[in-house]
Amino acid sequence: MAQEFKLPEFMKNESVDDIMTRMLKVLPETISKEENGWVSDLFLPAAIEHSRAVEFVLSEALKNIVPRYSYGDMLLYHAETRGIKRRSASPARAVLTIEGEEGTVIPKGFMFCTVSTQEKSGIVFKAENECTIPESGEILIETTAAEGGSKTNVAAQTIILMVKPVNGIKSIVNKEPAYDGFDEESEEDLRQRIIEYDLMQGVSFIGSTADYRRWAMEVEGVGDAKIISASDDTGTVKIILVDMDLKPVSEGLCDDVYNHIMRPDSPYERLAPINAVLNVISAKPVNIFVKANIILEDGYTADMVKGLFFESLKNYILSDGAKNEIKYAEIGAALINTQGIADYKNLTLNGAEDNIIIGSEYVAVVSEEGIEFE
Repeated sequence: MAQEFKLPEFMKNESVDDIMTRMLKVLPETISKEENGWVSDLFLPAAIEHSRAVEFVLSEALKNIVPRYSYGDMLLYHAETRGIKRRSASPARAVLTIEGEEGTVIPKGFMFCTVSTQEKSGIVFKAENECTIPESGEILIETTAAEGGSKTNVAAQTIILMVKPVNGIKSIVNKEPAYDGFDEESEEDLRQRIIEYDLMQGVSFIGSTADYRRWAMEVEGVGDAKIISASDDTGTVKIILVDMDLKPVSEGLCDDVYNHIMRPDSPYERLAPINAVLNVISAKPVNIFVKANIILEDGYTADMVKGLFFESLKNYILSDGAKNEIKYAEIGAALINTQGIADYKNLTLNGAEDNIIIGSEYVAVVSEEGIEFE
């Protein structure tokens, strides 16, 4: 959400009543100014339009002058003038196990899908390369969703159909969940990248820490990137990634970031300096387990408050203050402020009554299954 915009002093006191008062004040005393009189009724439409022009139209125009308050198309224009592109939604990837008759050809672009329901259509996945079922009668093929977005991260055992049946294929299944499907970059994230870009004007663009982070953040699916500069003679720069939910990323997304910065197939488009060595890895997960004895308020169950507490816990984990350390006191505060919890005792984080340090190559991960209330 754009930051709160405060009206300049010159735009204040422009309500319909303020404008009507000023307009009527300049009339001679011999003219009736009574409410609902003919003069008042004549002035009212102009006052309404003038107030709207100042309080809404001019206000919105001023907001969109600077990225900090802009939104919609104007925010995209700010990005465009800085050479920044909004990260589009990316499609999920899935590996399918195909069983069928030897010699059956599966062409590139052949479509598979999940089951459709009354509530939603099936998610279509396309074969990335042409392949032929071997003598064993089974083959693994890589597929990509036909559309982007996190909704394409379908569960295991759900891609089981062909869009158009082909003789020779007996069964289809994704034994593992689809992955790396991400939604379009939010306006808030794009706005933050523009602000960071502006703050970095005048800073080196030849491979500084800020450069590597900015380059990594340009790749769809990257939620944050931590840069560790070279500490030995190899000159290796390490980039540690999390996805847009601030969770560990796949190897494929690490490859995407590496290829974007190093451009192994197009050296003249390389972003990193000559002779730079780059290592892109996923942050390692630190699973957070919360256990406590709770006293419930009337009308609440443990399952109900667990869901509410999980949302608070997740918001805290995603905050900047929790990137390097999960604080015991903050978890306690989230717990006591959860609707339906009257009190608690014996709170532990990963079995201890202490903070949890998150190392430079790690990221905290929470799940509702990791919360235990007694």
